[in-house]
Amino acid sequence: LFYNNDLTKLILTCVFNPTQLGFDINNEEINKKLPERILTLLKSMTIHLPDQLLQPFYDIALEMTKTDGLYNLTKELNQNPIHWSLIFTITRGHRLLHDVRLLPKPNQPEECAKELWTTMLSKMITHEENFDKANLVLNVDTQRGLQSLFDYIIYLGIKPNEVLPYFFQSNRIHTDSGMTTMGTYLLTLFKHQITSWLGITPHFIIDNVGEINSVEQCRPIVAFLSTVLDLCSREKDIRQQYGRQFIHGIYTCWPQFSSLYYSTNIDDKLLIVTLLTKTFIIDSHQFILHEQFDNISQMYLLLLIDKQLNLTFKICLLDLLAFFASIDTDENLNEDKRQKWSNDLCRTLRQFTADCFPLKSSEF
Repeated sequence: LFYNNDLTKLILTCVFNPTQLGFDINNEEINKKLPERILTLLKSMTIHLPDQLLQPFYDIALEMTKTDGLYNLTKELNQNPIHWSLIFTITRGHRLLHDVRLLPKPNQPEECAKELWTTMLSKMITHEENFDKANLVLNVDTQRGLQSLFDYIIYLGIKPNEVLPYFFQSNRIHTDSGMTTMGTYLLTLFKHQITSWLGITPHFIIDNVGEINSVEQCRPIVAFLSTVLDLCSREKDIRQQYGRQFIHGIYTCWPQFSSLYYSTNIDDKLLIVTLLTKTFIIDSHQFILHEQFDNISQMYLLLLIDKQLNLTFKICLLDLLAFFASIDTDENLNEDKRQKWSNDLCRTLRQFTADCFPLKSSEF
């Protein structure tokens, strides 16, 4: 039966472009169940059919995806206009066939991934003199196509350091919904892809933050991490799956963020305090046992009594006081550490009160 080229082409069309066969991929149930059914069929074929019967399938799949093939991804990305709904099904189809070994991955998958990433960015963004401009209106088809393509780029094995610098960029970009930063634009679009990637890659944050030599380098990275934690706060599945790993990575990298703490710019100090606050919201228990406990807690205490900071800023610090004050009741803290922390906190709070609320003042 599988010698029949028409049947083989029909199955592959269902894999790469089910819309052509009348399937409504905008129907949520169809969009979810169709790939599952196709995968079941493809797995059955590879398990039960001998290689000689599968050979026509291999050959036609290669024919369809070669450089000038009907479903070549690069060719489709260079169409004008780009059919993003087709990009969505083509990338999904490639992954399905790769997974069941009915279509080989590119010879140099990482290089292919880099090329696709560069091409995708060029289609998304135009660089202008004063700011960047987003070329695409992010409707459902476009978003789904871009997200599926980025999933495939990650699947092919692109290295995080090829991608993350773009998420750390703070340059302005004009989008269909207004002005934002490059990093925020990309993270908003690819939030599930990037957080899943972070979550399944051990030491993702630790290995990819890199060496930070200036406040200018540090700001966009901390802003990116802060936005990732916002996603964790809002989305329960991301928080439950990846929250602990994110927090551990952020605490481990904390010394590299110290330039914000030492900055004379109050906004830089606020950025690092905001990041700390968000880590507590996600998972406050990791902090006490982490090797950076002393470093981070001392930063907090010193900020409380920093006379260069105004009371408005210190109100942000007081938001964290309940957590810091409860540390000495935590059973995970050994007795020596508990006593030292309690003494440090009490001494700092006395000085804070004396500095900020002089005796007989209305604030006191």
